[in-house]
Amino acid sequence: MDEAPFFSLRWKLSILFGIGMLFVYGAYFYYAYNEVNRVFKLEREHIQSKQFDTAQVLSNEAFQTLDQLAEGLAFSVEGADKEKKLFEMLERNGEQLQLIWDIENVTLFDESGRLIGVWGRKLAISNADVHQVLNTEEPVHRIVCPDACFQQAMIPMLGQSKSAGVLSVSQSLADIIIKYKKLTNNDIGILVEDSHTSEDPNYTVKLTAKTFSGLDFDILGILSKSDAVSRFADRNERLSFGDRYYELGMRRMNHSETNRAPFFVFVNDITHDIDVLNAKRRSIWIQALMSFFLSLLMLLIVLRFFIGRVARLSKAIPLLANRQFPAFRQQVKSKRLFPFFHDEIDRLNHSVLGLAQQLELVEQIVNTNTLEIIEHNRNLAEERDFINRMVSTAPVIMITQRMNGLIASANQAAADVLGEERDSIIGKLFDLYLPSSEEHHRAQLARLRSDRHAQRLQIEGSLLSKLGGSHDIFWIHAPFYQDGENQEAFVLSMGVDMSVEHIVEQKLLTMANYDPVTGLGNQRSFESELADRLASAKRHGGKLALLVFDMTPRGTGDLRFDKSYMLRVASRLKPILRSSDRLYRIGDNRFALIMPNCQQRGIIILANKIIDEVESLNVEIDSPNLFLSTGIGIALYPQHGDTVDQLRANAHSAMHHAKKDGFYLFFDQQRNSQGNGKGRSEWQVLFDIAFDRDRFVLSYQPVWDIDQRCVSYFNSRLCIRRDDRSLISPEEYWLYAEQLGLAARLERLLVVTAINELAFYNQSGNRINISVGLSGALFLDPDFCSDMAGLLNKNAVDPSQIIFEISESSVVGQFVIAQRFVRRIKEYGCRCALNDFGSEFSSFFYLKHLAVDFVKINGQLVEQIKKNKGNSKNLQMMVELAQAFDKVTVIESVNTPRIFDVVKKAGVNNVAGDLIGKPSESPIIQANRVG
Repeated sequence: MDEAPFFSLRWKLSILFGIGMLFVYGAYFYYAYNEVNRVFKLEREHIQSKQFDTAQVLSNEAFQTLDQLAEGLAFSVEGADKEKKLFEMLERNGEQLQLIWDIENVTLFDESGRLIGVWGRKLAISNADVHQVLNTEEPVHRIVCPDACFQQAMIPMLGQSKSAGVLSVSQSLADIIIKYKKLTNNDIGILVEDSHTSEDPNYTVKLTAKTFSGLDFDILGILSKSDAVSRFADRNERLSFGDRYYELGMRRMNHSETNRAPFFVFVNDITHDIDVLNAKRRSIWIQALMSFFLSLLMLLIVLRFFIGRVARLSKAIPLLANRQFPAFRQQVKSKRLFPFFHDEIDRLNHSVLGLAQQLELVEQIVNTNTLEIIEHNRNLAEERDFINRMVSTAPVIMITQRMNGLIASANQAAADVLGEERDSIIGKLFDLYLPSSEEHHRAQLARLRSDRHAQRLQIEGSLLSKLGGSHDIFWIHAPFYQDGENQEAFVLSMGVDMSVEHIVEQKLLTMANYDPVTGLGNQRSFESELADRLASAKRHGGKLALLVFDMTPRGTGDLRFDKSYMLRVASRLKPILRSSDRLYRIGDNRFALIMPNCQQRGIIILANKIIDEVESLNVEIDSPNLFLSTGIGIALYPQHGDTVDQLRANAHSAMHHAKKDGFYLFFDQQRNSQGNGKGRSEWQVLFDIAFDRDRFVLSYQPVWDIDQRCVSYFNSRLCIRRDDRSLISPEEYWLYAEQLGLAARLERLLVVTAINELAFYNQSGNRINISVGLSGALFLDPDFCSDMAGLLNKNAVDPSQIIFEISESSVVGQFVIAQRFVRRIKEYGCRCALNDFGSEFSSFFYLKHLAVDFVKINGQLVEQIKKNKGNSKNLQMMVELAQAFDKVTVIESVNTPRIFDVVKKAGVNNVAGDLIGKPSESPIIQANRVG
């Protein structure tokens, strides 16, 4: 190992994270510090702005007062010689104006701008201002500051249609300063230029009309600098005086004169504000430092714990090199701080413990390997003889060919298919046993023999027999090259005779696509044909009509439904159809008709013909109290939908409305929404309440194992509890759940509830099995199987305790998806059942291709047995077929002892019904012992 000094990983991480946190907290302090300063600056600027606005308002009010006083003086004299009369009045009352109105100066000019008289203090008045008033006949306001500051208002005196002179009235700014002090309780002064009369020749400005004292020289020292006015106009400056802090603000009094006196000077004592600002800064420092050191301390504590575990592991691993396995396990084994979670170190501990165990076993394996090798070599000869015997007797055709095509060996199965002795086959050319039509097969074989890099060949072909005829064979040809250049290469040909398999499969496919009663296509072929026709209509811009209609028995007598009526209906309807029309039987008494390239008139004519044929068929029915009625629902592409689901749903919706009148109806969106809107909204409210208040409960019904005489499992259904404690079954709400798009959510809730119930009863010592029914809504959910497996593992539930029931209707149209879903469910250890077996002959096809464990026979057979005991033969045939595929058979609706005896005699494995036990909210019940 490197001799460099040891430096603990804990301190390395502490320093690294400490530097990172230092940058983080430094950035935080920098931001917080600047933010406090910025807010303080904005607050002070806002205060200064308000103070200036207050001073401006007071100044404007004073100017308005001067204007009013001047106008009053001007209008107090009338007639000719207005200037003379005003001059005489001012001579008499000048002192009174000064005493009453605090007027410092009144100056009168004639219409040519010549000075007539001055009363009170003498102030310099610009001739330009006088002439401006005479020319514009509008008042002019000025602030003049010879030694003190005054407000000066000059107004024109109007005579007869011309200007009669100018009257100037001036007032001291001292009143404004006093009012400002009273309103704001802040100090203010006026800064004026003074380069001649100042006591200090260095000062070029002076303060007048001020409300503060003691700060004059400090303020003047700042403002007397050459660039002070340009720098501090409309800005703030801070200065200290003793232990006090002041804020100096300067604003122009004359907006028209940029950077020229006079200025308002605002002086605010901000000692308290500065103290608060410094306190906030100190608080930010303290918080940042405390947070940094506390975070660093917590980091050290956490690292000490976790790095300590790594340190123990680093000390333990060298023990493996010395094969000190017990000491290693003692060093590594430690109690976890969080028993419900594990981390990477726990995984590492687990891995090295497993490694120690493996290393400990290696020694034992090494000691026994030599003996095993000797024993293995001794058995090779026996195994070789056994393999030869097995190949000879295997039911799979096995032939070895040399690379020139000559047969080197053949087993007994090959001899039986070829109709020759095994010895006579050897040495013949393999291609001679292939029919002349299989040129492609021969060419592929030739390529396989000549190309050393070719892979194995899988192909379906035929094999000629000396006994006559041929066999359908599925071949796998695989090249076999031995080590060494001089070793001979072979082609191993293995074949499975598929002749019987093909015949049976074709029969099953035929049964899966056609109705055995009427010979018409069934639900499966209908959906496939509708999808093809719709795609063709979209591609070529054609039209398509879908007609759906029921044959409903009505009357006052025994309304037994005889399937022979459906055969009569089919035979009646076939002759009236066009050659391109396709008629299907998609239910016990339901038909569907696909009409491509049709016009609305032709659809109406055909619909009327169908109704007429049904009415004429009623004459042939023997029972006078029984007749068939129908209603035809029609959906058109593209008016009523552009997908298979939309056309089918809209045609069914129109059919339900048409059945009320026994006529035909085209789909109408408004009528459909009016008919279903209220019910759907009521069910939406019911579902929302059920989800919010957790009103979903499971209902259980026992399934009895006839041979074991015990409960095999419980059928579970997700019910909704009403306010009166009664339950709403899935049969009542499922249609609305699908319309509202809640099917997948409800089925997930059913599975989650069932697993939680299984966990509860397992913990209470009552282990049960539960079946849950799926409609197909979860087939396309990619996360369902993994989520279910995680929930089973979390609750410690055996996957075999749950049985998923898949109905035949959910498989139709999505068989591949259903097949994949069943396979995944089985991989996780759950069991599956095919429900409603026997409702359509397609069920026989699904028996072979769906890996289900249970087959639930359609309950309609029980009803048929009740009506006619002779129908039990149909039940027995289905039971034997299902059991031939190694499936457990289940039948429901067993409510009487007579039916139980019939199904038991037919060989059914499991039964359910009221005779066994009625649905209950608790599965821990005693089922009725029968049989």
